[in-house]
Amino acid sequence: MRSFVQIADAIGGTSKKLEKVRLIGEFLKSLSATDAAIAARFLAGRVFAGHDERALGVGAATLSRVIAERLASQATSSGLRIESTET
Repeated sequence: MRSFVQIADAIGGTSKKLEKVRLIGEFLKSLSATDAAIAARFLAGRVFAGHDERALGVGAATLSRVIAERLASQATSSGLRIESTET
């Protein structure tokens, strides 16, 4: 989960299309086929398969907050400390 957040931040931090493609390609190669398929859907902004008409009804800000909270919870239970990089 942490690597997904990091790659999403890196993608959002660049306006260069080729850099985004490179980042996504490297990230997806590091995952199993099943995880890569799921990550690709999230990165494309679609959680469900293209033929599925369901929608989450959750905005990007809410999703990011939930992921960050989950990571913080996992880190705390592992004795780690996560600091925000937001300014």
